[in-house]
Amino acid sequence: TEVWWFDQGGNYVLDEGWRRGLEAGGRWDRDLICQLARPYIETGWAHFRPEEEQNGFKAVFGVRAERVDDMIAGMRAGVEQNGKRAKFIFSGKGDWRYVDVVCEGAGKLEATVYVRSKLGFPAGRTVTCGDSGNDILMLSGAERAIAVGNAQEGLLDWIKSRGDRDKGRLFKANEGHARGMLEGLRQMGFC
Repeated sequence: TEVWWFDQGGNYVLDEGWRRGLEAGGRWDRDLICQLARPYIETGWAHFRPEEEQNGFKAVFGVRAERVDDMIAGMRAGVEQNGKRAKFIFSGKGDWRYVDVVCEGAGKLEATVYVRSKLGFPAGRTVTCGDSGNDILMLSGAERAIAVGNAQEGLLDWIKSRGDRDKGRLFKANEGHARGMLEGLRQMGFC
């Protein structure tokens, strides 16, 4: 939901063009998202994830697995009733899942397209890598994609559902973590 660059001094600098683009629509209201989440938090079904996972265009929650659908449906209805827009992305495994609520124009795929366009890289020479359900949208873009060997069930189910549609563009690595990324890059001829 944020794009950062290194300046000449090696400091992180927020990309103001990306930020202005997200603000331009006026259909995002993080305070509303937090207000809509409050009843789920008060019942113990959800909690805010740590502060470092939050920003102005994203609210991240830990949600009991059996309540994810209820929370997303209730919050989505509240967002629509207030004339706002948001994307709801869930991932994880076990008793608790992650629910990311992001600004409509934000997301890993949108940020990838923005950065590669700004740098002049074609989609076929850009690679995204992921390991969980919150990476599905990013991995579904025009760019080449690698799912690492330690990918979670939700991402693996999505890959299976794709069949041969992404053959040559999407690679499922055997190795996990960074080794899986390197395996995919070698398979794609990047190294």
